[in-house]
Amino acid sequence: MSDAPDLSVIVVSWNVRDDVLACLESVERTRGDLKVQVILVDNDSMDGTVEAVAERFPGTEIVASELNLGFPLANNLGLRRARGRHVLLLNPDAVVHEGAMSALVAELDGDEGLGIAGPRIEYPDGRLQPECGRRDYRLGYILAEGLYLNALFPRSELLNHQLMPSWDHRTTRDVEAVSGSCMAIRRTLLEDLGGLPSEVFMYHEDLAICLRTRQAGFGVRCVGEVLVVHRSGASAERSPSQLDLLEGEVRVRLVN
Repeated sequence: MSDAPDLSVIVVSWNVRDDVLACLESVERTRGDLKVQVILVDNDSMDGTVEAVAERFPGTEIVASELNLGFPLANNLGLRRARGRHVLLLNPDAVVHEGAMSALVAELDGDEGLGIAGPRIEYPDGRLQPECGRRDYRLGYILAEGLYLNALFPRSELLNHQLMPSWDHRTTRDVEAVSGSCMAIRRTLLEDLGGLPSEVFMYHEDLAICLRTRQAGFGVRCVGEVLVVHRSGASAERSPSQLDLLEGEVRVRLVN
């Protein structure tokens, strides 16, 4: 359809109003000539997120859940509304920099064999988040992590194999996985895959969808020349749940 958006941006929020507003402002500021559909799925926030977004960004399509569905299910709810050629899954505590969305769309449009593209991702202080371009979990990496050997030797390709430490992530290359904090994926592919894996509440669904994308015969790529800044963990900070235990469980299940 000629009037379809280039990109459907899906943001899932839970009690992070200020982060969401900054995130959506960055999308609006950097969209350029792209036709962008913005969808906010709110997981029953109690901090006025829905009202604030409706007032400040009236063009945003808001799905207000009466339950906290978790990250994968909430994104899948947004996917039902998506009309773009591609979908950008974007965390609410992420800020998009100039050119990032256009570059990801161009990468997907220019390579029919590519299923997922993600940018270089940094913390607000400029440190790299190497998860933006990584390998699958291997048992050896989990063992090294459990013994803190990866922290003692952060530049070791052997002990930090999953995070590809010999690469500065400032160039474009195919990888096994990118970060779900900012991940562009062909909408039809995401629909064919059944959306994000809903077996868990949150954590590492990005590794799972990247694995399924590759198993479907499509590539995954990190576009290191463009930047998204991600504060990381904003919603988890507000949760009383033992999410660190959940993360560890999911990590072991995704050993490939």
